[in-house]
Amino acid sequence: MRGGTLCFPIMLLMLAGCASFPSFGSLNLGDGLFSGARTARTGLAPSRGYPDIADPRPLAARIVGIAAERTATGVLLRATVAVPAAGYMGVQLAERRPAETGVIVLDARLQGRAGPAAATAIAAIFLPYSKLGGTREIRLVSAANSVSYRP
Repeated sequence: MRGGTLCFPIMLLMLAGCASFPSFGSLNLGDGLFSGARTARTGLAPSRGYPDIADPRPLAARIVGIAAERTATGVLLRATVAVPAAGYMGVQLAERRPAETGVIVLDARLQGRAGPAAATAIAAIFLPYSKLGGTREIRLVSAANSVSYRP
């Protein structure tokens, strides 16, 4: 008898999991009662936009060379940069907000100070073709110079 009393609630819970009941999220009474002119937000971005936060990392001293390899899904962009002093562990190509349409601007930013390192560093970034659509120029910026690549 005890096995039958435990079996019934378990079977009921299993069947309830397979059933399609309306969820409580779809029972929004405010849509029917207070339907007025509302603007629909289509995303999670704040309505006033994101604040401009300056990147505190220093720029690399200068860009020595640039190489681009086309792949099946995008472009692999490599930059050789000179670091201002020994001890920097790496360089990152950080994207800036677009100042003009059709131009992607990448800053060569230095990362972390640690032990001894070489006078140059290599940074790379992959840009898919979906992001490159309509792009005329990719500009890499350092403290002393900037280099452009046209895809």
